[in-house]
Amino acid sequence: MQIQIRYRSNTAVATNDLGVLRLFFELRASGYDGSTYTLTYDAANDQLKGIYDQVVAKQKFEVTFVRAKPR
Repeated sequence: MQIQIRYRSNTAVATNDLGVLRLFFELRASGYDGSTYTLTYDAANDQLKGIYDQVVAKQKFEVTFVRAKPR
């Protein structure tokens, strides 16, 4: 299954490859033009992990998104 969303040159793609959720986001805001997130969902830890490619600064960063716990 693949879901693709386009809005004013922004792109977001979600795929489910054999039960592994993969996400791709392209940013088009000023200062981020063309920067991307390529993420994989780690179900065991309930986290999104991957690479943030900041193309303007020509740098790549490993990133992890953790779900906030309810208060």
